[in-house]
Amino acid sequence: KMASIFFQILIFSDFNLPNRKAYTQKVDELIAVDLKNENTILKHLDIATGTGRRALNIKKICELDYEVVGVDISAEMCKIAQKRGLRTYHQDWANDDTHTGEMFDFATFLYAFGHIANSENRIKTLNKINAYLNKNGVLYFDLFSVDNQNEWGPLALSAFHKNNLNKYNYEEGDVFYRKRGCKEIAFLHYFNLPEIESILAQTGFKIEWVKNVGYAKNPGEIVKTEKEGNYFVKARKV
Repeated sequence: KMASIFFQILIFSDFNLPNRKAYTQKVDELIAVDLKNENTILKHLDIATGTGRRALNIKKICELDYEVVGVDISAEMCKIAQKRGLRTYHQDWANDDTHTGEMFDFATFLYAFGHIANSENRIKTLNKINAYLNKNGVLYFDLFSVDNQNEWGPLALSAFHKNNLNKYNYEEGDVFYRKRGCKEIAFLHYFNLPEIESILAQTGFKIEWVKNVGYAKNPGEIVKTEKEGNYFVKARKV
């Protein structure tokens, strides 16, 4: 019953596409600018690559010459990315334990990490990314903030405590929602900074910096705190 209440509370309309475009472009630009400060960039691992559009956008902006390899759970997305020139792995990253032995200088996991359904699988995913990175390799990823007053996080947090949802194996920041016009239910986890620091420390990463980027409000702008925007994190393999 309590899980059903939580489910019904957290059905919202689809995101605003112009907001998402401004947000993702800013994140791409931040990565591209930062890559110019890295010593050696020969290979990029793009997890949840989709069509490969964003990985190629980052490469175009930074004007560096490196290979992009994409990973996606969708065979159709992999085919599209391949047509754009990416070599791809069709793989369920979180649940496929195989390691090809191929190594990378940096990895991106953009607009997707929060869709991993629980902390155990999030840690498993980060451990696997670490295994694919060269010494001092870098991970860039973005996460929704549970404290962002312009997003669903505060409501999810309130529902979690009000309904004692830990009894049903929910975690603080879990959200179930349905996009407007769709029947399928989607999942998203909202994070706080201590949680991000903890999972990275457990998986052999050290945070170099965290920026907050506006999404629902002030999309694509660097904002002051996690109460106003998403987390965008650069972490280095230690």
